[in-house]
Formats: sequence, C-alpha cells, structure tokens
Amino acid sequence: MIWSPEPGGRYSHHLWAPEIHFLNGKWYIYYTANDGGGDDSRRICVLENESPNPMDGDWVWKGALGTPVPGLDGTVLKLSAQFYFLYAGYGHFPDYGSAIYIIRMSNPYTLTGDHVLLTAPTFSWEKQGGMAINEGPVMLHRNGRVFLIFSASTTWTEDYALGMLTRMKKMIQC
Repeated sequence: MIWSPEPGGRYSHHLWAPEIHFLNGKWYIYYTANDGGGDDSRRICVLENESPNPMDGDWVWKGALGTPVPGLDGTVLKLSAQFYFLYAGYGHFPDYGSAIYIIRMSNPYTLTGDHVLLTAPTFSWEKQGGMAINEGPVMLHRNGRVFLIFSASTTWTEDYALGMLTRMKKMIQC
C-alpha cells in the first residue's frame, strides 16, 4: 500500500482505476473515488510523489480534478510540451452512460479551459448489455500519430469491446 485516504474524507470511498504517469520529473497516480454516493459523485483524484522511484518517497494527495462532469478512468496525454487530461465523463443520461472527454492541463493536477467531447457511444457495438458506454481511454503514439483506444459497452457482458480513434493530433490543435 502506497497511500490511503483520510478516513471520512470527501473522496475516500470506492477507490479504483489507478493509473501511474511520470510527468515533469515526478510520479502521479490518477484514480477514481467518490464520497460514498453514486455515479454523480465520482471524481478523478491525483497523488504526487517527488521520488525518482515510485516505490520510495511519500505520496501526497493533490486533490480531485475539477472536471465539468463526474467521471472515471483518467489518463494524461503529453503532446509536445502540453498536457491533456482524458476521462470517461457522465452527464448525458438517458442517451448514454459515459463518453470520452479531453481538457487541457496547466500542470499534472490542474485542468484549464473547457472540456471537449471526443467520442460518445453512437454505434450499436458501443451500446451492448443495456448501456451505452465509452470509457477507459488509453493513448498510443506511433510514427508521429496519436491513437485513442477506449472500451465500449458494459463490462459485465461478453460484448465489452475496444474502439480506436485516430487523427487526435488534428482534433487537439483545433
């Protein structure tokens, strides 16, 4: 165990989906938590560790990211010198359960500007199992191109699938 939340803290319940990144010479873990409530209280929180080795040093809670809608599955894209945060955001029920958004970061724990919808579940393969879901964004870089891989449909069925977006670089520069 590297860290545990303060008992009774606002985002001290249902911790899951951790992802670790080395950014600007420090380690960051992005994870999902809530206040003990439902989907509308989910937030992505950030821990920071200044040690060169993530297994050493102290993990410090930097806070919950101020995403415009509740969400989960946060990840970071570094493109040139700019950081972008991607996450699966809620807020469009009953049309869909979650969609992938992107928002600029001024540093690894602060969001800036508006979020932009990258993909929402509109195809039938993204709506299997009773819910329309896009979640779990992962960034891949290859030959100067950026790809967004994401999960779609419900995790509790055999229809859970992966999707891929390309031309992300052009979309981000707009």
